[in-house]
Amino acid sequence: MGKRFCFYCRECEIKLTLFDDVGKNSENQIANYYCPTCEKIVYHSNCLQCNSQLDKIVNIPESILNQTNERVEKEECPRCNSLKTIMVFLGDWE
Repeated sequence: MGKRFCFYCRECEIKLTLFDDVGKNSENQIANYYCPTCEKIVYHSNCLQCNSQLDKIVNIPESILNQTNERVEKEECPRCNSLKTIMVFLGDWE
């Protein structure tokens, strides 16, 4: 079980879904890596679809992760580096 978030950039109009708690029970902690080739979020530093080595992680801010806010603005976009972004808590997943 974990939390699901939507990340949207108003500059380049990319829309991504982020997850928290994915893989927390495994030895390898999994992060939200952005793949610029596939333009999506993957959970390992190596994209399984295009085999690219990834280093850009989209972090979920503590304020939205702990649900003190349901919406956060001005997180950097992994595609265009703009700060015209919105991140919204979508709900829990199982």
